[in-house]
Amino acid sequence: MSALRTVFGGFLPPCPRQIRNIAAIPSQSSSTSAMCHGRTYVLSLFCASILCFAVVRGGNADAGTSNSRSDSTQRREHIALTFFLSHQQTDDWLLGKTFHMDSRCTLQYKSTWTGSKVLMSAEARCYAAATYNTFVPQGVATFRCTDNEISAQVKTVFMQGWILDPYVRASVQTPLTEMFPAFSAPYERSATWWDPIQSDQACGFHCKLRNVSSHSVSMLFGTSLQQVRARTHTKLTDLPATVMMQETYKHTTGIECMLHSDYDIDSTVRISSNWQARGSSAARVMVQSSIDNEIRIKFWRYFGLSLCTNLRYDNSLSKRVTYKHIAQLGIVLDR
Repeated sequence: MSALRTVFGGFLPPCPRQIRNIAAIPSQSSSTSAMCHGRTYVLSLFCASILCFAVVRGGNADAGTSNSRSDSTQRREHIALTFFLSHQQTDDWLLGKTFHMDSRCTLQYKSTWTGSKVLMSAEARCYAAATYNTFVPQGVATFRCTDNEISAQVKTVFMQGWILDPYVRASVQTPLTEMFPAFSAPYERSATWWDPIQSDQACGFHCKLRNVSSHSVSMLFGTSLQQVRARTHTKLTDLPATVMMQETYKHTTGIECMLHSDYDIDSTVRISSNWQARGSSAARVMVQSSIDNEIRIKFWRYFGLSLCTNLRYDNSLSKRVTYKHIAQLGIVLDR
């Protein structure tokens, strides 16, 4: 670990069970945070562009060499890229002189290898959205990231011909760039790249409840190990019982249950649903549950509508259900 930390430097998360005294945390000025915010956003956007190009280029290269593969192994790829941009500029007596720009980009990539005894899938998701507002009379300009996440998952199912086949799964998730709460000062940052980072490893049993070309439903049930690491933003790792200390590492072991469904009404309408629940018991019972629904409608070849609704519940953070609803109309590349 020391050798890796020497090579990668600041990109590695802190060591497990690292605890920091709150009184020793230095204060950050708003100007320094704003400059770091701009540089980090540009760097992260550049890295995301390279990732998009590599994924699309890799998919095109593999498509031309698919005939040379063995007949016993089949590979399927799915790439979905959605881009939405809106702009408004006014100069009237109602709003005054204002400038508003909102953009959103979503990238989803999934590759599946199917063999005689093994089913392996790799999936990557990237969400990025930002809004920029300028109010000329007050001289106020704000730039906020409204969506910001990148995640990857690898899953392997060992098909033994049983009712329940064993599986192993690993995933990682982190913010893509800096995030600030709405209407907050620049120094009240809530997350940034690799801070925090959440990783999961799980194993258990997999079951295909429905396996039709137009509608598939699968269920996973097993045990999972979850780790959360942070440097400065310890909302997910800090323990409420230790008032004067901030924990930067937390791990929990529990039981997970996942249900995934894909339904193609026709070639232009696709409905995807993903339900996940996880429970663990340490000092107190922790319950995490999420529901993700997406409806994608394509009007023309490169134009469509996407409706996404996400529900989250985590009793370690809040006693209420949080939600996010996104409706976007723009360019949709799906193959």
